[in-house]
Amino acid sequence: MSRLRTISRLAGASSAAILGVASFAMPAVAAPAPTATIVTMASQAGDYIGGGQQTAFVPSSSTVTASADPKHTQLTFAVSGAGGHTYTFTFAAPTGQALAPGLYTNAMRTPFRAATHPGIDIYGDGRGCNTDSGSFRVRDIAWGANGTLQRVSLTYEQHCEGGIPALFGEVRYKEPATGPVILAPSHLDFPAAYPHAATLATVTVVNRAAAPTKIVGAVISGTNKYDFAIAGSSCTQATLPIGGACAVYVRFQPTVAGSRSATVRFTTAAGAHPTVALTGTGIAGTTGFSYTSDPGDYIGAGQSGSFTPLNSQIAVTGTSSHVSARVDVPGAGPWMIDLTAPSGGLLLPGTYTGATRYPFNGTGAGLAIYSPGRGCNTLTGDFTINSAAYDPITGALQNIDVTMNQHCEGGTPALHARLQYLVR
Repeated sequence: MSRLRTISRLAGASSAAILGVASFAMPAVAAPAPTATIVTMASQAGDYIGGGQQTAFVPSSSTVTASADPKHTQLTFAVSGAGGHTYTFTFAAPTGQALAPGLYTNAMRTPFRAATHPGIDIYGDGRGCNTDSGSFRVRDIAWGANGTLQRVSLTYEQHCEGGIPALFGEVRYKEPATGPVILAPSHLDFPAAYPHAATLATVTVVNRAAAPTKIVGAVISGTNKYDFAIAGSSCTQATLPIGGACAVYVRFQPTVAGSRSATVRFTTAAGAHPTVALTGTGIAGTTGFSYTSDPGDYIGAGQSGSFTPLNSQIAVTGTSSHVSARVDVPGAGPWMIDLTAPSGGLLLPGTYTGATRYPFNGTGAGLAIYSPGRGCNTLTGDFTINSAAYDPITGALQNIDVTMNQHCEGGTPALHARLQYLVR
């Protein structure tokens, strides 16, 4: 609450009465509006930078400094605290552009980004990515009269080395803050997930009031409230001391494909209702890898298996000439798949015979399927592309459905496999 300072110009009441001098008040001077600076990091299992942990840098235990280049194209944040962690965050617009509110997609590692791409680079605690991909959304940004950064609010998502696991969260620097508590984050943008696959993130509640504050509880409401859930909480009926904190664990588990949104609404004993906006996207299409191995086949060892995004991590990348896939199975290691078209050809629907081991396939079709710890020295095989689509401008793979037959070392036993990626 702002305080009014009034100064009387009279020597005393008796003088005013005798002389008939009126009392004058100085103009009210409002105290600076309260602000909040917080940084959150939610790290999925397998993310190298965050180590699969949930971290919140809040005013009571952390330091955040910000800098910007003179043309407002790049922001850098130095973040420390929260148990001794130290990180650096950089966000940049495409070359020649100033950062402004909006969504920045197809980001690359900031120092090495292409001119038309935005930049992102989050590193710290002795860990960094060789290559980055990701996105960020600037929700609010303002510059002071001297060109320095006045405030900013943004959410981000980063992937190291083209992997699936994400580091995501929020940077909020000197943003207006009201009420008895700070919520970290104020916007929780989950990475896209396949229907029924779950992602967890933490909302930290910090008491900024001058007295203990009781948190009655938190509930999820909104258009797609059933795609989100409170997976656990230390806040329910908790009385937070001055500067104290509690945590609510929010799970995103889309029921269907498409954009999903909801809100976490907190209630304090004083009747305040701070909220956190929740967003996420359910990924459309079928993705999976399955195999059946003949007796005597070295790669599959006579077994069979089926993997989906619900029981493994599946990354598929490529172009119209070469497709690669990696299937990380918890506790077992990765399956690796490579397909290449004959020299000068394209991976279009049809059957490709006479395939040999990639990358030693010469001018013919290339194939290689490795199981955890097992690979062929030489191989023969074939594959049939049932469907495939590529970006008409970049040539990047959009979806594929392919069946494969592979024989190790010229043997008869075969590994029969199928790879599907975003097939509709």
